[in-house]
Amino acid sequence: MIRMTTVGSLMGMGQNDLAAFDKAILITGGYGGIGAEAARLLHATHPDALIIVAGRNANKAQAFAASCPPNVAGAKLDLASLPDVGRFALEYNVLVSTGVVPPLSALICNAGTQAGPGEMRVSEDGFEETFAVNHLAHMHLTLALLPSFANRARLIVVSSGTHDPNTMEGRFNKPILRNASVLANPLDPQTRNTNAIVRYSTSKLCNLLFAYEFARRAHDLAPNKVIDVLTYDPGGVPGSDLMRNINPLTKRILTAPWLMRLLRVTTRTPKDAGRYLAALLTQDVDHEPAYWQGPNRSRSSKTSLDPEHARALWDGSETLIQKALRLKDQDGSKNFLDP
Repeated sequence: MIRMTTVGSLMGMGQNDLAAFDKAILITGGYGGIGAEAARLLHATHPDALIIVAGRNANKAQAFAASCPPNVAGAKLDLASLPDVGRFALEYNVLVSTGVVPPLSALICNAGTQAGPGEMRVSEDGFEETFAVNHLAHMHLTLALLPSFANRARLIVVSSGTHDPNTMEGRFNKPILRNASVLANPLDPQTRNTNAIVRYSTSKLCNLLFAYEFARRAHDLAPNKVIDVLTYDPGGVPGSDLMRNINPLTKRILTAPWLMRLLRVTTRTPKDAGRYLAALLTQDVDHEPAYWQGPNRSRSSKTSLDPEHARALWDGSETLIQKALRLKDQDGSKNFLDP
């Protein structure tokens, strides 16, 4: 049986069990909400795979893994800290290169966060936390883990219908795409004066721009590998962990079934949303960009498909990630906000 709180702890335990797995599937935020539901399905449909659920709370990851069959493991991964993301990826790359764990057949970038009304949360690196966790951390994780991707692999990025102002979900809180340095800066007046839900919808637009740009660059980034890129809108999921930071009255309004029907917002239970997410591991991909809304192939917003926006976001995000890591190397007490 495999249980872990850090990737490195696998080095000294369960190696006989690990040898039985042909591949690994990593899910961020996999111990709650739709990630947990997907993980529960994947351990049954992919018994030859090591299913790793990774998140900030090591105890929750470990407890979830303990409630599952032995091919599910929990790992600590703090997406609010880019150095921790790098630590996680480095440890995993070492374990793959030494044959301790199998390469990744799929990385599912599922974890997400949203601040409460009027709240401005800041990541360990000094970035606006919604942008940092939902976009920057997943970009850094994906690129840092490329050495551990199998020769044929999948990247699945969970977005949201809120990214599209032409949908009911996005109409009331339209994303506002600015350059990465502004989106990341909690002190910038443009960011500070943007409400929490718009910051969330903007981060979900950034998820798509990143995923599509990664697909365009995948051959150059990993020339000896074939990586299919899929994106996913789970719909409104009233029982998801994203609701934990919203005040009770707002939560009751947003989760009222009659209101969702009135607004024509598609809602799903965590179980159904997780089931459709898990199904993407075997979904045919005949062309990209591949965007699913629940079980249906669809088309994301016009802005999300703009390669110029995607390149600008990619370049700006790379600069921010490199700066955060450089500051941590130079002076562990400094972050993006320090002069």
